[in-house]
Amino acid sequence: MKKLFSCFAFLFACACCICFFGCDQQWHWHEAQDPTCERGGNIGYYTRDDSNEYFDRHKMKIDASEVFLDPIGHNWGEATYVWAVDNSTCTAIRVCENDPAHIETEMADATAEVVQEQTCDNPELTTYTAIFTNVEYGFETQIKANIQTKAALGHNWGEVTYVWAVDNSTCTATRVCQENSEHIETETIDATAEIVQEQTCEEVELTTYTATFTNPAFETQIKSNIQTQAALGHSWGAVTYEWSADNSTCTARRVCLHDSNHVQTETVETSSEVTQSQTCEGPELTTYTAIFENEAFATQTKEGVQTKAARGHDWGEVTYDWAGDNSTCTATRVCQNDIVHIETETVDATSVITQSQTCENAELTTYTATFTNEAFATQTKDVQTKAALGHNWGEASYEWAGDNSTCTARRVCLTDSNHVQTETVETSSEITQAQTCEDPELTTYTAIFENEAFATQTKEGVQTQAASGHNWGEATYEWSNDNSTCTATRVCQNNPAHTETETVDATSVMTQAQTCEDAELTTYTATFTNEAFTTQTKEDIQTKAALGHNWGAATYEWAVDNSTCTARRTCGNNGEHVQTETVNTSSEVTQAQTCENAELTTYTATFTNEAFESQTKSNVQTKAALGHNWGAVTYEWAVDNSTCTARRVCGNNGEHVQTEMVNTSSEVTQEQSCEDAELTTYTATFTNPAFETQIKSNIQTKAALGHDWGAATYEWAVDNSTCTATRVCHNNPAHIETEIANATSVITQTQTCENAELRTYTATFI
Repeated sequence: MKKLFSCFAFLFACACCICFFGCDQQWHWHEAQDPTCERGGNIGYYTRDDSNEYFDRHKMKIDASEVFLDPIGHNWGEATYVWAVDNSTCTAIRVCENDPAHIETEMADATAEVVQEQTCDNPELTTYTAIFTNVEYGFETQIKANIQTKAALGHNWGEVTYVWAVDNSTCTATRVCQENSEHIETETIDATAEIVQEQTCEEVELTTYTATFTNPAFETQIKSNIQTQAALGHSWGAVTYEWSADNSTCTARRVCLHDSNHVQTETVETSSEVTQSQTCEGPELTTYTAIFENEAFATQTKEGVQTKAARGHDWGEVTYDWAGDNSTCTATRVCQNDIVHIETETVDATSVITQSQTCENAELTTYTATFTNEAFATQTKDVQTKAALGHNWGEASYEWAGDNSTCTARRVCLTDSNHVQTETVETSSEITQAQTCEDPELTTYTAIFENEAFATQTKEGVQTQAASGHNWGEATYEWSNDNSTCTATRVCQNNPAHTETETVDATSVMTQAQTCEDAELTTYTATFTNEAFTTQTKEDIQTKAALGHNWGAATYEWAVDNSTCTARRTCGNNGEHVQTETVNTSSEVTQAQTCENAELTTYTATFTNEAFESQTKSNVQTKAALGHNWGAVTYEWAVDNSTCTARRVCGNNGEHVQTEMVNTSSEVTQEQSCEDAELTTYTATFTNPAFETQIKSNIQTKAALGHDWGAATYEWAVDNSTCTATRVCHNNPAHIETEIANATSVITQTQTCENAELRTYTATFI
């Protein structure tokens, strides 16, 4: 309105100025102006300088109400609301639909109300309320409900506790949230049982119980080596006894009926006593006794054991005595144990001619004496009964070998043609005419016999070699200095005066051209007409020297594994001429391989060709570091089991050691009572993952208390026939021992008219 008023005032002032300064009144046209939300408008109109009257386009006077238009007012759209990021404020906005430049806003502080507290499981939820104060704007209260302002805490679980059932059949894992002790997770599962040591006579049955939980927060629990059954004890069978073959030892043996592998044996040396001495006819008898230390084994006796056989007669050598005519023979032997014992036997001998009378042999007769006593051997006696006849030899004959090297003499006995004497001798020889090129060799052979009955024999003028003819030696060949000619010569070996010779011109062919390395070589050939002489060749005769190499600088190439190095150089005269030498390198370890360090090696290549220099490759890694080769972990418990030390040593280097000592946790697995010791299981858990958790189960930490019995009380039966003794353990009143004893009675005062019968009752407890 103020703006509209100012506008009209301005127009009015202008009109007044025009009227004041002008000479005549003038008409002024005012353009039409549309009204706005807050400002009025007008239609087009005229005014005069001297008047506030209003005229239309035709300059006809009109009412002011027809000239001026009222403001149209704001046409507000729907309000929108914008919250701050932290919801601490909310801004309401509305825009005029007539003029978007017209905007009304209000920012209201929001109040916050926590509608859900932050817990382990639930986030904190807050409702924000923004109340606007400008009623004219029509902004409505805004509410932002259940906005998460804090995330749920999550559970802060404490340490898990594990409780086993008394019989270890189940294990219950429990953990409690440190934020809210009412939040508890628990899981009870059936444990699996594995017998890790079978019940035997000497060993208890041990069982390992394992509890595996479905909740990953709970670790598998193991209760190792829990005694589930006591040892059976041995149930011994009957004892067996076995004597050695010579009765020097006896072995007692008994086998457990529960387990045949459980055997008790005891071998003892026996004592011996001769109960009958050895004689010629009677054996030595001995009694053996075996006494065992194990009381379960009874003393064993073996009586009348023959330890020596009867000596028998120890007969001396048998003597044999023949009669003068050999018709009888007497055998005699005497016992060496007792010379009174004599055995003798005389038998008739039989006779047989065992060799007839011949030229060379006498007649022989064998006499045989056969005894009935088996101790006497059959005796034989060979006796000559006729002398030999002697030979009646015929004339000797002689036979030469085909080559005359031997001669055999032979004669036959006229009495017996089967009797033949022969002698073959090697002959001697003498050349009586020497061999020449034209004459044969003649030889005389002589045979001389050892047997004087055979006469010396001679064979003369025997041809032993034909005429030799010419025996040409090997041909020799002599070249001229320039190799242009060659002379062949051969000489007869039988007669050096016989000689054949031939000289020929040689032909030549160049067989190798002159190069850096190669001289020019020429081959010369001499061909003879005499067929006795072979063609001669002088090959590869140097006719020009080699040019020599023009070597370039050497290059060196190492094998991938550095085991060899190859040196190479090329001739400048001829690129195809290359010198190479590949040598095996020597190696020296300059850094030894350890767990942490790689092995470094320096390789050296030394060449035989002096043109190549020694090459060196230093500190080449030949082996990676070994890494630690950890051995088995050992675990050592403190005497009081309060700590356990794990230790492992590197197999590559004994100085590399890893150790970790941890304090153990302990759990009493059996409470101390009168009859039971306190048993504790210790657990050592290591941070090093290489070390396994160690468990020492059921260690006795306190001995059983034993019963602390109170004084015994005694209660008699009404008729005094029995008395009951009772005592109660001070440590545990539930532990009670009672014994009822039958009482004996003795009358200590006989019933009379005046005296009652009195009895004394006595109860004796076991």
